[in-house]
Amino acid sequence: MPGPDTGAQTGQATADVGEPMDTARQQERLLPLRERRRDATQREIAQCAAALFESHGFQATTVEEIADAAGLSLRTFYRYCDSKETALSPLLTDCVSALEHALTSRPAGQPFPEVARDALLHACTAMDDASRRRLIRVMLAEPALTACLLATNRRAQDQLTPVIAARTGADENALRPRLLAGLLVNTSATAIEYWALHDDAGALDRVAADAFDAAAGAFSECEAVRASRACGAGTAGVGKPTRPAALSVSPGIGIAPVSAGDDRTS
Repeated sequence: MPGPDTGAQTGQATADVGEPMDTARQQERLLPLRERRRDATQREIAQCAAALFESHGFQATTVEEIADAAGLSLRTFYRYCDSKETALSPLLTDCVSALEHALTSRPAGQPFPEVARDALLHACTAMDDASRRRLIRVMLAEPALTACLLATNRRAQDQLTPVIAARTGADENALRPRLLAGLLVNTSATAIEYWALHDDAGALDRVAADAFDAAAGAFSECEAVRASRACGAGTAGVGKPTRPAALSVSPGIGIAPVSAGDDRTS
């Protein structure tokens, strides 16, 4: 555990990577003291690693430098992290923690498409800061860190699958909840990466909203195009693609297109 002088040792490096999001702090208060201390130490290591990777580069940064910045011995560092590649893990789980919290806290009767969209915007709003954008850019520029990012997304799908199963009334071992979890996680990851790499992208929650809406309409849009082609080129005015439908989730069924006039559209 970092000593009282940790703040002085990390200094501006810790400040540059931002404060933990509110959802993470709320969840931490529910953990036993031992787990809170462990989480605090892991987050301190992650913040120091992020600052060093940004300022010195990933390849040039050593485990010893990260441990020293966090006020830890090398042996203690390895108690919390397997390698410098995994040191950033606590910062990568913020988004999925926020998604899980939002999914479970929405009213029981709210349609799942609305729940999913609200959860995505909630999570992305909490991550919209300059330090987070720099962190994602650093990770996408380094293959070893990109692999960690992808692994985090895979674990996020596993974490959200039972939550979504409970929301939709489905068996958590069924295909649909896992598919929906994968769609939500990958929509979030794609929006965050696009936002991080484009300074003119605008607010992250707006990018996330556009990404969600595009994903929701993608399947029905493809079906409309297929139907149009099936009608043949000689049938003018027949089979024209219609406005992409929204996606609806029925208990135990999963994701399905909803026509423009259906009152289930979210």
